[in-house]
Amino acid sequence: EIKELRRTLGGSLNDVVLTIATGAVRLFLQQRQVDPAKLDFRVLAPVSVRTEDQSGKPGNRVSAWIVPLPVGEPDPLEQLKAISRRTAELKSSKQAVGAEVLTQVAEWTPATLLSLGARNATRLLPFNMVVTNIPGPQVPLYLLGARLEAIYPMVPLFSNQALGIAVMSCDGNVFWGFNSDWDSLPDLHDLVERLQVSFEDLQKAAALV
Repeated sequence: EIKELRRTLGGSLNDVVLTIATGAVRLFLQQRQVDPAKLDFRVLAPVSVRTEDQSGKPGNRVSAWIVPLPVGEPDPLEQLKAISRRTAELKSSKQAVGAEVLTQVAEWTPATLLSLGARNATRLLPFNMVVTNIPGPQVPLYLLGARLEAIYPMVPLFSNQALGIAVMSCDGNVFWGFNSDWDSLPDLHDLVERLQVSFEDLQKAAALV
């Protein structure tokens, strides 16, 4: 269904995922009596910077974008357009490749300095939450004859961060994993329900297109 939305509306599969998350956050904020139009809401979206010649080689080749989510926009189609424009700009600017240098710092920085830097960096995060979309195997997986039916990924939380969303595709399905700080977000189930509503709203808008 997500692939069908992508074919109908354009953008990448990750753009569609971010749009669904945008609608869910917007509805959740409204439920909490918060005006989303007044917020600058940004997500950290990890992206692969693996080149073709690095395909199949061990090790991670991952960097990240910071993507503003248009939570103040009520139209899901306009949300998708805004997100697609931003990710296209980030792709063309090669910001992810440049940011990869920061992830390589850990290889040559002493652990003590790295720890101090990480602690300072997480005090004032430049994003509100992490949304990571992981492509998984598109074939059935088995262990001792038992078929894997579901796989729910988890993104770790940074200091001063209350929510992370990890999405993984596997064998034709998409699984959404939510990790939250219970003290800050005891009503996570409401956000999960709003995610379903956001997905259905995007489907209805695509049907009109």
